[in-house]
Amino acid sequence: MQTFVPKYYFDFKCIADQCKHNCCIGWEIDIDDDTYEKYRAVSGKMGERLARHIEAEGDPHFKLGNDERCPFLNEKNLCDIITELSEASLCQVCKDHPRFRNYFDEHIEMGLGITCEEAARIVLSSELPDAVTLVSLDGSDSNVPMFSERFTVFDVLLDFEMTLPEKLRVALHICDGEFQNKTVSEWITIYSELELLDEAWKSELELLKDEISDDGNTPLIDYAKSILLHSDLSALLTRLFAYFLYRHLADGIDGGDDEGTLGPRAAFCVLSVLMIASVFKAHLEAEGKLTDEQIVDIARMYSSEIEYSDENLDKLIDICR
Repeated sequence: MQTFVPKYYFDFKCIADQCKHNCCIGWEIDIDDDTYEKYRAVSGKMGERLARHIEAEGDPHFKLGNDERCPFLNEKNLCDIITELSEASLCQVCKDHPRFRNYFDEHIEMGLGITCEEAARIVLSSELPDAVTLVSLDGSDSNVPMFSERFTVFDVLLDFEMTLPEKLRVALHICDGEFQNKTVSEWITIYSELELLDEAWKSELELLKDEISDDGNTPLIDYAKSILLHSDLSALLTRLFAYFLYRHLADGIDGGDDEGTLGPRAAFCVLSVLMIASVFKAHLEAEGKLTDEQIVDIARMYSSEIEYSDENLDKLIDICR
């Protein structure tokens, strides 16, 4: 079965100890059965360390240490499993991250999840049409399977005569989606009641709440409009929209895990762009500027809180029905 990826996929390389938000901190990492058996066979001091720091009951996983660090993340923020054994010795989760897969009847699609700051930088800087161009992972020239709704939406994203608000509206129409016309305050409340994974995201929601002042009763899509049309941010948010569509529309069609939810998933993608744009706006109003580092970090936080919590993702998609 062939695997397809966005063009920018090949630009990714883990930045290891240069990463400010290390994926080996704060995440409980499950170990697949094959790798667990390999770890059990390791001898010497490394074998003793593996046995001591793996919880074998239930699904095998690494026991997090101080500050929720993986026990094999050393003081230089490098992985001792790689340095002592090899990169091939990593468990499947560590090999894959930040990659994700969507499975179809006749092909697989892979992408880069923006919970990783380096992946977020790549996704947010990838120009159109590369951001919506898929190629075979093995370099072959086979035609890329593309279900009709996404093909049409991607074509809309490439129409440079349309504004981003227009593209969001047309994308919803193509996917038979309907955006919930809730106010900024209502959406802030909804997001604030979701499972919280990082206090930093709570601070972003509080900043947005502080900055909406008299705009709290304004519909979210109207509140975010000035940022959607912002000369420097519109193209970036369009690329972000392309990312959400690529990742989340797949499960709403035949062959996906959640068939028949194409419309709600398209609405979730629109909602995600609007919420991130609104946080951007809050920073601009509070600080008078928005740095490239802040842009990447806000997108990363949103992804971590929503895309990497099945509970949060399912709740938002359900609200978008």
